[in-house]
Amino acid sequence: MIVTAKSIVDMLSDVDYMSKQRAGGCTPNLYAFNKDLGVFDFVTVCATSRNGWGQRIQFVNWYIEVPPEEEPLAGDPTSSWHQIKSLNPSILSEDVRVECDCPAFIWWGHHFNLDQEDATFFHQPFPPDHNDPLRERKSCKHLIAVYNFLFG
Repeated sequence: MIVTAKSIVDMLSDVDYMSKQRAGGCTPNLYAFNKDLGVFDFVTVCATSRNGWGQRIQFVNWYIEVPPEEEPLAGDPTSSWHQIKSLNPSILSEDVRVECDCPAFIWWGHHFNLDQEDATFFHQPFPPDHNDPLRERKSCKHLIAVYNFLFG
C-alpha cells in the first residue's frame, strides 16, 4: 500500500532498532526555519563521529495549520518553533517530507523506503542493491534525533 506522505509520529513508529539505538548520541541544531514554507533546516552531530550532516523537514500543509497572521514573531528559530507548536499543537500530526545528506540515508535504504511512501523531497528511482533487503529502514539516526527535538 502506498501512503501519501507521513507525519513525524508515523516516522517515529517506523524507526528500526539499530537506527534508534544510534540516535541517542546525536544532537540536532536548528539553524534555519522558514516560517513562510514550514521548512526546518538542521545540522546534527553525533558522538560517534565528528561529522555534521544536514537535515531538512517540511510540513506539507503548513498554511492550512498555521495561517500567516497567526505566526508568532521570535528572534531565534527554536523559540519561534516552540511558540508555533504551543499555539497549533495539531501541527505535530501533519504530514512532512524529510531529507538527510548523510551517506546512510541514501545508501542504506532510508531514502528509497521513505520515497515509496511519498515522504521525501526528491525521488530516488533505484533501490539500494543489498543494504536493506527487508525494506525496514525508514530514518537515519540524524533524522530520528531531529524528530525527538521537534517533539521535545
